[in-house]
Amino acid sequence: MQTYGDYDARVRESFARQAMMRSLGVEIVSVGAGDVVFEMPFGADFTQQHGFMHAGAITTVLDSAAGFGEIFKMPEKTVFLPIELKT
Repeated sequence: MQTYGDYDARVRESFARQAMMRSLGVEIVSVGAGDVVFEMPFGADFTQQHGFMHAGAITTVLDSAAGFGEIFKMPEKTVFLPIELKT
């Protein structure tokens, strides 16, 4: 499978522009071809009524991870926007 450019740098640069990830306290743990691992700390500001992390916060992070998992197959400067995510 052909890959394009410096995948690690592309992911990290794009991730750094995501204000939502900063708000959630998400950090990149590792980046590999088609494999991105994020870590999100528990944040009381992002809980639901029973004190658990809200699924909306978790799904937001999953959406970013899924998108970054795919860009290693796309030419540099490609703009992408995932349109479907099933959890």
